[in-house]
Amino acid sequence: MRFSSPFLLAVLSTTLLAAQAQTLPQPQNQFKTRAELGLSTKLPLPAPAAAGIVKLSTYEQLMPLVLRMNNILGSYPPKLATAQERAKAFTLWEQALQQAWLIEKQDANSENTLFLLAEVYRQGHNLDVDGTAARAGETVDRCIAAYPDSVRCHFSAAYLYISLNPSTLPKAMKSLERLRLLHAPRFNSEVERGIFFAHLYAGDKEKASKQLDYVESVNPATPWLALARKAVKEGRLERVQ
Repeated sequence: MRFSSPFLLAVLSTTLLAAQAQTLPQPQNQFKTRAELGLSTKLPLPAPAAAGIVKLSTYEQLMPLVLRMNNILGSYPPKLATAQERAKAFTLWEQALQQAWLIEKQDANSENTLFLLAEVYRQGHNLDVDGTAARAGETVDRCIAAYPDSVRCHFSAAYLYISLNPSTLPKAMKSLERLRLLHAPRFNSEVERGIFFAHLYAGDKEKASKQLDYVESVNPATPWLALARKAVKEGRLERVQ
């Protein structure tokens, strides 16, 4: 789809994105399923806007806003409680995507650009935007191939491949194991949490429990540890905050 409102086209800017991203909703029922929320309909992938319509932002301007949007759109399903909240989030995401595409035209193969695009496409997958899961995978794989020690692209890959389906969990684990090596000997809570979830989503409670034993032995004060043990005990799959 293309933007239909001349006003919306005129105000595509990082200033607007920053203000709006701060007002994204924080619903209480974030762990309800998409079916329960009536949010399972696929959204269309936008077409690139006509030349000159979207204001070109730099990576340094856009990336912090995309990361801020991860507070809502960074997990699957995203933290959206109503169709109206989803529509608002989609509008903000579409604006970021249009700007990311312009940045891609300027510098298609840099680590910055590939990470930016991978994150925006991954957010689109979490919003159920058609075609974005494949684009996210292709982009993050390109980034890792070109920059095999890219911490940020390995994190993006881990978040993506944990959220897709069981067949992609090995790719998530590969990035998580690489991240563990890149952070060694330091303990990284987010890496270890990702490994726990990869085991849990694979249905391997034994490995998930062993991962928690490892985390407790290294850093018993890890904030999410108690909730994770409860998740394993109760067989829940929602993300431990």
